Amino acid sequence: QQIAFTANDAQKGAANGVYLLDAGGANNSATQVDIKGFRQGPLAYPAWVNESDLQLTNYHGYKLFRATTSGVFIEALILADMWSGMGTVSAKDSNMIAYAGQPANPDGRYNQCNNRIWIQDGPKKKPELFSDDEQTAIGRGPWFTPCGNYLGFEAYGTNGVYQVFIKKVQKPYQTAPVVQVSA
Repeated sequence: QQIAFTANDAQKGAANGVYLLDAGGANNSATQVDIKGFRQGPLAYPAWVNESDLQLTNYHGYKLFRATTSGVFIEALILADMWSGMGTVSAKDSNMIAYAGQPANPDGRYNQCNNRIWIQDGPKKKPELFSDDEQTAIGRGPWFTPCGNYLGFEAYGTNGVYQVFIKKVQKPYQTAPVVQVSA
């Protein structure tokens, strides 16, 4: 019965953090998730893995990881040679994750315009490209459908503006067509 969300803490002047709020909680009763013993930068994009665990994006190293809602680090999810933005967890298989990401850049500069949608069949498994591999086909904001059979995401459409696309989750991942669902 909790809601997990990303927000800025205006009172502390802190940028992005992940907060929990009881579903019916009073105003200003959200509590920040603090991962004990974990060097973290701003956390964002919480996705529920189960009733007590979250998948989070750490913007200190552009990595996805899992932790409990009580702040215990569980595991890193992506390989060292990848960077991640927003990630999501399949409701069909909580080991399957998708994220907006890119290969780690040797110069250390993350550029969200280089993100594509990647999918992994388990923690630290080799990611497979899910979105269109065209150089101009940025991929952001992935989210599985409740059945886990489709993945929606943002990308540039043929008109040069962000559009919403959906694609069937099937192997090999590059074989299913990408379908534009927004105008």
